[in-house]
Amino acid sequence: MDNMKIFNLTHADLDGITCAIILKKIAQESRADFSYQTLTYKEIHNDLPVYIDNSVQMFDKVFLTDVSVAEDSLATKKIREYNNIFVIDHHISSKHLVDCSRARINTTENCCASQMVYDMYKDKFTTLKTKNFEKLVFLTDWYDTWKFNTCSHKKGECFCDMARSLNYLFDFYGYAKFLLEFQEGLRPLNDIEKKYLKGRFTELGEFIKNDTPIEFCYKKVIFTVCKYNLVNEVAHYYLKHNKNTKVVVVANTTGNSLSFRSQDNDINLGDVVQEIANSWGFSGGGHKLAAGCLTDGSPDTIEKIIKQLLEKI
Repeated sequence: MDNMKIFNLTHADLDGITCAIILKKIAQESRADFSYQTLTYKEIHNDLPVYIDNSVQMFDKVFLTDVSVAEDSLATKKIREYNNIFVIDHHISSKHLVDCSRARINTTENCCASQMVYDMYKDKFTTLKTKNFEKLVFLTDWYDTWKFNTCSHKKGECFCDMARSLNYLFDFYGYAKFLLEFQEGLRPLNDIEKKYLKGRFTELGEFIKNDTPIEFCYKKVIFTVCKYNLVNEVAHYYLKHNKNTKVVVVANTTGNSLSFRSQDNDINLGDVVQEIANSWGFSGGGHKLAAGCLTDGSPDTIEKIIKQLLEKI
């Protein structure tokens, strides 16, 4: 890979940026140039073909990580056409790419994209085989694949607070600074980070009750609104305090996406949400206990989507 130019198009969340951290380390060991671009749900849905066109012409290898691609989309067509783009994803909505030789799709093992990237390359690149990288990927996977509600919460077996802390720090630093701070994997926290995390954990319960109240509740479903980076926290809080609730639906404050979280192993949210989203012409899908979709932001649309959800659970 000497002098090769590597580019990473990745989802704008903790899992996506952890993919970028791993690929950057691989590029450094290979003496290759590395750069990346984070993409929001809206950018993936609306602009991914443009990002693909531009990147494949400028870089030798393009990695598309943690990005769900619809089967009949223009982006899928371009992925199959270009021979220098490589896809690594874990969303159910990407399983149509399993026959593509440049795609690694895993929808069955409940692991995040960065775990997939790490497992693919850890034995080939010695700088990845450290406890610090293992811990970073482990906690990212714990947070991203929603292991909160399958956790025993026993001492020594529960990593919920550590995983939440990592996501808080991602929120605290932002994409670029987080990548720099954790480019060697997980490290001991400094005093500023410890103080910040203490405040976040102390204030979280009150913040959720006061700033993200339940907007409405339909039998087994709770609906609320919050910033995208707090979805897991808010959903975990309401599922924990409402044992009869099967699904929490959270609208992003920007109004263009919905997130779904469950504590019921009998429900496969990825399949359910993808089917509902497809019926509206929206992009959507995810995992067994965590999924998401785009919407037009209309309260009427959101209410109808939730009613569709109720019919399927």
